Amino acid sequence: MADVGSESVRAELERLLANEKFAHSQSLSRFLRFTVEQAIQGHCDRLKEYVLGVEVFERGDAFDPRVDPIVRVQAGNLRHRLQEYYRGEGRDDPVLIEFPVGGYVPVFRSREAAARKPARAWRRAALWGGLAVAAAATAWWLLRTRPPEPWAPLTQLTFAASGSAAFPAISRDGRLLAYASDD
Repeated sequence: MADVGSESVRAELERLLANEKFAHSQSLSRFLRFTVEQAIQGHCDRLKEYVLGVEVFERGDAFDPRVDPIVRVQAGNLRHRLQEYYRGEGRDDPVLIEFPVGGYVPVFRSREAAARKPARAWRRAALWGGLAVAAAATAWWLLRTRPPEPWAPLTQLTFAASGSAAFPAISRDGRLLAYASDD
């Protein structure tokens, strides 16, 4: 919330809650209001799955997030609705409220900061893409230049009816077999 004041965030929260995407969903509205207010008040450490299940979704003290996925499901729904809102009627809002995947702590950004994000995201994607290409090229080179297996399992190829066969030798490339025989 470094570049966005709490009053601006509260104004954005009220705009969101008045929008039809949220006005018709009491559970998403409670989720959004609770998490934003807790973050503004500096209580981000309270925004855990268990607390949200008990206080927002009224699941009771016996709520077990490992069994009941309500918080994760509703967080996904909230992220989706926020994205839809900001792509549509909220595209000119001065403040953005976002929920990064993997957590329940909202992030508040000004529209200007959000406009700068794609350049950083593009650089990060380019870096990961370059690393993936380098890893693939390295793997290809290692597989192509790997020396042949030193010895494969041996199979007897000669059966002497009488006499003996001795001193077997295999060529370095594994294609030829030589041995001495008195047959």
